[in-house]
Amino acid sequence: MKIYYKVIEVWCKYPFQDTIDHRYCIFSFTRKPFKNIELKIDSNTSIKDKEEFLKERLGFKKVTVEKIK
Repeated sequence: MKIYYKVIEVWCKYPFQDTIDHRYCIFSFTRKPFKNIELKIDSNTSIKDKEEFLKERLGFKKVTVEKIK
């Protein structure tokens, strides 16, 4: 199963609007249109960790992860 992900950046509010508060990844089964699966994970995890996370949560035996810009 191929699953796509995007990295979402949440910025701090004024007066620190030039720094990023936190980053996380959202996942989708389709590339276009990107339909969000209700799963989130920290963006600093490796591809292998993301695949293991999705295998555990979705119950698939084989998962391939691809980043969308």
